[in-house]
Amino acid sequence: MFQPSIDGKSTFSLMNEFRDGVHFPDASKAVGSVLATRLFQVPGVTQIWFGPDYVSVTKDENSNWEQLRPEVSNIITEFFTN
Repeated sequence: MFQPSIDGKSTFSLMNEFRDGVHFPDASKAVGSVLATRLFQVPGVTQIWFGPDYVSVTKDENSNWEQLRPEVSNIITEFFTN
């Protein structure tokens, strides 16, 4: 599992911006969030939560985590390392 460094710029920004948490119940609510917008582009992703130290992704019941996990993980990793 990827765990971003607390010293990373993206991590710091995410922690400050979402210190109280934010919920994106669908893609239309993700406007303005680069990470949430990218995650909603993965077929099967239905909801996203950001907290000060986590990203939670919900899938639809017909999707399989074994298929979604690599793409979701790559998007999150890319966001925090660029």
